[in-house]
Amino acid sequence: MSGDILKTRSQAWLERFTGRRAALFDPLAAREEAARAFAASGLPSRKVEAFHFTDLRPLAAHDFALPEGEGEAPARPLPALLEPFSTRILFADGRFQQARSAPPSFFAPLAEAPAFLPRTASPLAALNTMFAEEGMVLTLGEGTAGGTVLLLHEAFAAGAAFHLRHRIVLGAGARLTLIEHARGGAEAHWHNPVYDVTLGAGAKLTYLRWVAEGSGGFHTSAFYAELGAAAELEMGLLLAGTAFARNEFDIRLAGEGARAHLAAVQLLRGQEFGDLTAALTHAARQTTSENRLKNVIAEAARGVFQGRITVTPAGQKTDGYQKSDTLLLSPQAESDTKPELEIFADDVKCSHGATVGMIDEEALFYLRSRGIPAEAARALLIAAFVAGAWEGIGAEEARVLEAAASAWQAEPARQAEPAGQEEGR
Repeated sequence: MSGDILKTRSQAWLERFTGRRAALFDPLAAREEAARAFAASGLPSRKVEAFHFTDLRPLAAHDFALPEGEGEAPARPLPALLEPFSTRILFADGRFQQARSAPPSFFAPLAEAPAFLPRTASPLAALNTMFAEEGMVLTLGEGTAGGTVLLLHEAFAAGAAFHLRHRIVLGAGARLTLIEHARGGAEAHWHNPVYDVTLGAGAKLTYLRWVAEGSGGFHTSAFYAELGAAAELEMGLLLAGTAFARNEFDIRLAGEGARAHLAAVQLLRGQEFGDLTAALTHAARQTTSENRLKNVIAEAARGVFQGRITVTPAGQKTDGYQKSDTLLLSPQAESDTKPELEIFADDVKCSHGATVGMIDEEALFYLRSRGIPAEAARALLIAAFVAGAWEGIGAEEARVLEAAASAWQAEPARQAEPAGQEEGR
C-alpha cells in the first residue's frame, strides 16, 4: 500500500466535493468551511496524535462512491431483538426508507431541517459535513415524552460511502430513549455518521447503539453533545462484528448539575479493529461524568481506548471518572489505552484506571473440574467479564445490548479481512 494513499484519497474526496457542490442543499457555508478544514488536514496519518493508534490506510485503499438517486432497498428481516419496537426510522444504503419506516411525529428528514454545525475539528466529521444529504432530525418540545424510537442503518451496497447526519434536540424536561442498530455484510462499505445532540435544562436522553457492520464494514462516527443544566445523557455502545470501527465522542457538560454516562463494550475477533475515543468537558459547576469501556479481544484483533476528561475553570465540584478494562483471549490480541485528565479547577474529583489481562487460569481450572467443557467454561468467564457493563443505564431497553453481546459470543470465530492494521502493531 502506497505511503501516499491518504493524500491521494483526500484529494479525490475534495475533487468529488467540487463536482457535487452545486447539487447539495444548504447550509453551503458550513460545507465549504468543512471542505477548507479537510483540505488543510486530509485523512490523518498516525503521525497525528489523535490517530496515533488508528491507521486509516485500509479505509483509504477503497474508492468508495457516494449514493446516487433514490429508491427502496430490498427489505430484510429485523433482528428478533428489535422487533418489539414499532416506532422506527430506517436508512438503507444511505437513503431514508419511508415505506418501511414508522417515524414519530417529531421526526423530519435532514433535507427538510438542514441546519447543522460545520464540525471541522475531526477530519472524518468534516467529510460528513461536506457530503451529508440524508439523516434524521428529532425535535422534542419542552416537557415532551418521546417514548422509544428505533433507528436502523442497513449498509449492503458494495463500495458505497454513507455520510448520514443526525440532529437531536430535546427541550427543557423532555425525555427520549433512542435505540440504534447499524448492520452490514461482507461487501466493503463505509458508514460515516455524525450526531449533533442538544439537551435542554433537565432533559434526558437514553441512547443505545449496537454497531454490527459486518466483515466488509468500515464504521467511523462522531457524536457531539451539549448538556444544559441538570440534563442527563445515558449512552450505551456495543461494537460487535465490524471489520474496522472508530467511534468518537465529544460531550460538553455546559450547565450546572449536568450528568453524562458512557458505557461501551467492544467485542473483537479475527483481524477486527475497534477504537473508542471520548472527550468529556466539564464547563459548569457540579457536573458528573462516567466513561467506562470493556474490551474482549480474540485472535489477532486490536482494541483502542482514548479517553480525556477536561475540567474548565468554571467546572468546580466536578466528579469525573473513566476506566478501560480489557480481556485478551490470545497472544496475538492487542490493546492500546490512553487515558488523560486536564484539570483547570481546584475543587474537583477526577480519576481514571485501566486493566489488561488474560482469562484467569485458576478460574478456568475450577470450572473444568466441575465437569464444564473447556469452551463452555471460557464462555462463562467472558460473559462474567462483560456482565454489568451497562448497569448504569437505567432503561429496560439496555437488555438489547446484553442479548446482542451474548449472541456474538455464541458465533463461531471468523477472520475479518479489511481491518488490517499491519504496520506498527
